Amino acid sequence: MKKVISIISLLILISCDKTESKIKKAISDKITLIIKNDLNIKTNIGSGVNRKNFDRIDIDIEKKLDTINIDALSNLKLYIKNQNTFTTVLCKSGDTLLINIYDNDTKIQFKNTVLKKYDTLSLEDIYKLNSKDLIINHNKLYEKFMKVDESSNRITPNYQEIKSDIVAFRKLDESSEKKFYRKKQILKNIFDKNLISSVNYDHELSQLNFKYFLSIVESYNASDDAYFLNKIKNIFFESNLAFNDPFVSYGFLNVFISQIIYKEENNGIVNFSKVYDLLPTYFEANPLKLFREFCLHQMTEQKESSEIVLNYLNSYKNEYDENSFTTFFEKKYLTKEKQLSVSSNLVELIDDKSNRISLDELIKKHQGNLVYVDFWASWCAPCRAEMPSSKKLQNEFKDSKIKFIYISIDTDKNKWEKAFKEELITENNFFALNYPKADFYNNFNLKTIPRYIIFDAKGNLIYENAPRPSDKRLKEIILENLN
Repeated sequence: MKKVISIISLLILISCDKTESKIKKAISDKITLIIKNDLNIKTNIGSGVNRKNFDRIDIDIEKKLDTINIDALSNLKLYIKNQNTFTTVLCKSGDTLLINIYDNDTKIQFKNTVLKKYDTLSLEDIYKLNSKDLIINHNKLYEKFMKVDESSNRITPNYQEIKSDIVAFRKLDESSEKKFYRKKQILKNIFDKNLISSVNYDHELSQLNFKYFLSIVESYNASDDAYFLNKIKNIFFESNLAFNDPFVSYGFLNVFISQIIYKEENNGIVNFSKVYDLLPTYFEANPLKLFREFCLHQMTEQKESSEIVLNYLNSYKNEYDENSFTTFFEKKYLTKEKQLSVSSNLVELIDDKSNRISLDELIKKHQGNLVYVDFWASWCAPCRAEMPSSKKLQNEFKDSKIKFIYISIDTDKNKWEKAFKEELITENNFFALNYPKADFYNNFNLKTIPRYIIFDAKGNLIYENAPRPSDKRLKEIILENLN
C-alpha cells in the first residue's frame, strides 16, 4: 500500500512540475505589467511600430489595480505617459514590472530582474573619455565643413566647401566611422564584463547604429556623393542590420525612403506607391523584397485606395509568389475580401465571424426595428468616447424595437478586433470592406467620423447626420420614432 501511495505522490509531483513548467513557459513569452494607480490617472502604455507586422503596443489604463500581459518574443521599449509624466523602460520577454503611477511621477521596479551598473547610467562620458584622440581629429574636419547659420543659429553643411574638397569630406566620414567602431568596442567590453544587461546592451548598440546611419545620410544629402549612398546600403541594408534591429528597424527604412528615395518630392507626405516603383533603382534581392513589404504596409496605413493596394500586392505576388508575408498581409488587411468588393456600389461589410453582408441586406434583415448605425474606428478617440453612452442607451432600450449597429472603417482587421473587444461590442459588429469607394459614402459625404445615421422601421433613412449617443436629443428622437 505504501508503494502505491509513493507512486501516486510521485505522479502528482511530476504532474505539478509539468504544469509549473507550462506556466513558466507561457509567462516567459510575455512581459507582465503589474500596475498600481491609486488616483485613477488615465495613462497610456505604448511602443514604437514593429517593422515586421506594423503593430504597436497601445494600451490605456485607468484602474487602481491592473495586470497586463504583453506578447513579446524579443526586446521592447515601452513608453508610459499621462498628462503629468513621461517614462520609458526597456524590457524583454519574461520580465515582470511593478509600475506605480503617482500624481507627478511614475516609478518602475523589476520584480524578477536585477539591474546592472550601466543599465541606468549614460555611457556618453565613458565614450568621450576613451575616444579623446578621435574626437580631436574629427572636430578639426567638422569645423571645415559645417557652419553656423546666423539667422537660425543652427549648424548647417557648408555646401561650397564640401563640393570643392569631396576627398577631405570623405575623411570626415572616416573619422566618424572610427568613433562609431570605438564606441561599439567600448560597449562590447562593458557587456563582456557583465556590467550591462543584454536588453540595455542591444538598445545602446541600436542607438549607436542609428546615429551613425543618420550621419551618413546627412553626408550623402550634403554632397550627392555615391560613396555615401553605397556605404549606407552596404553597412545597414545588404547586411540586414537595419531589418533585424529590435528597436528602430522602422526608423531605418522610413528615413531612407523619406530622406533619400523621395527627398526631392517630400512635402511631409510620402507617396509609397511611387516609392515602391523607384525601389529597384536602389536595391535588389532580399533588401528590395523587404522594402517592398514595408511600402505595402505604409500604403494601407495611409489609407491608400483598395484598388491601388491590391494592384501592388498582386505585383509583389507575381514576383515573389505566395509566402508568409502575403498570408499575413491578406489576413491583417482583409485584401481578398476587399478585392471582391472593389467594383460593388453597395456598402459591403464583414462581421467578426467573417460573414459577408451589405448594409442594404442588414437594414432589410432588421425591418420592423428602428436602426441606429454608428460609423467608427479603433483610432478615433471621439468615436470611442461615445461608446459608454451608446451602451447605456442600448441597455435602456433593450426591450424596445431598436437595433444598434457598429461599422468600423479601420484598414487593419487586428486593430478593429482589439478595439471592439475593449469596447465590449458583442453583436451587430461590422468591418467596412469598400470604404470609401461605395457610392453611399460619397452620396452622404461620409468622410469624417464619428458619424451616425438612423433608419426607420420600414428601412427608410430618416436621419443622415443623427445626434451622437451622449446628446440628449438622440433619446428624444428614439422615443418619437418608437411610438
